[in-house]
Amino acid sequence: MFLATLLLSLLAPGWTGPLVHPGPPVVLEVRISEEEVSWTLRGEQVTLHPWLGLDGPLDLDRPENRERIGTAMLEALSDRYRFSLDGERVVPELVAVETPDASWFDGVTSTAIRMRLSVEALPRSVGVLWPATFQVSEWKGQGLPVRFICFGRHEFHQLSEAEPECAWHVGRLELRRATELSPIEVDEDAAARSDLPLTWLWISAPLWIAGSIVLLRSRRRARWLILPALLGITAGLFAWSMDRASADPLAAMTRRERFETLHRRLYRAFSSSEPGVAYDRLAASLHPSILDAEYQRLYESLVLRDEGGVVCEVERVEVLDGEVASDRPPPDEPPSDAAEGYWVDWHWRVYGQVAHWGHEHHRTLEYRASYWVCRTDMGWRIAKTIILEQKRLG
Repeated sequence: MFLATLLLSLLAPGWTGPLVHPGPPVVLEVRISEEEVSWTLRGEQVTLHPWLGLDGPLDLDRPENRERIGTAMLEALSDRYRFSLDGERVVPELVAVETPDASWFDGVTSTAIRMRLSVEALPRSVGVLWPATFQVSEWKGQGLPVRFICFGRHEFHQLSEAEPECAWHVGRLELRRATELSPIEVDEDAAARSDLPLTWLWISAPLWIAGSIVLLRSRRRARWLILPALLGITAGLFAWSMDRASADPLAAMTRRERFETLHRRLYRAFSSSEPGVAYDRLAASLHPSILDAEYQRLYESLVLRDEGGVVCEVERVEVLDGEVASDRPPPDEPPSDAAEGYWVDWHWRVYGQVAHWGHEHHRTLEYRASYWVCRTDMGWRIAKTIILEQKRLG
């Protein structure tokens, strides 16, 4: 049946059989960052549940069944199977037991178990011990496929009875990335500006110490001049630091540099697998009037509909050409809070990849577009997007 379905899907592209994308009945995905490690075990219930000591299909709409599966998972990790960080056995926190996205197993009754563990730094190694093998005919005797993901880099393993254990080890690239401030997670300019309100304290402290010494040694009449001067200087330093702290770092950039920063953030926003996180990150670059539409457009450009709806991870964005069109009038009906703005004509390519079912897919898209960037009450934002050309290169 499996081979017949596969042949039909290859020979008759228009036919939609019971299996959209053939693959193993259970997969384990491990995502690693400097903040947390997460494990997601997805599988058809007839295969996954016996591994956890459970019999028969379970209705995941019932809370007691989800709790039962979660308890079985944690018991299995403390007994037969094992996750480890830096050589130490760990039992992660259970996040959710749910039905996986339909694109994974195409309607077959399945379970997804999500787990996580917070870490203080990027682990040096992450291990998995899982000696179970599949019993279904198409995959009989084969082991559990494991995919490790760290900073967009993928590493694949296949566990079996002969090789029941695997481990991911950090590389120099991951270590370097972990020590760098990410422009998505951490705004370097904002971090620097957050320290500015304290600057007036560091400058004012020695000033007040010196002023106090002068006050004690000066005559009474001179004190009435020195004290107001100290208060005035301190107030001025405080006002200056607060003003700098609230300043928009994009304001000091050239028009092109400003747009490049905003445009680069659009794709970096999708480095998170959580849609809500990507949406919030986009809000730092896009005006609210186009935020929903641009989120949908960017998402659709990265999703692979022909591969079950998985989303590409952006590897890099290559700027081919671009210029600021300073003599062009603003768009019709600009946002009401737009104080000033300018147009940018941009030509770029997006290189992305997605890895699932043990292999990789790559996508390359090329665009030409015009953008209108304006200064608003929230700072500089992209407020208008006109896609002039879009083509898929691979």
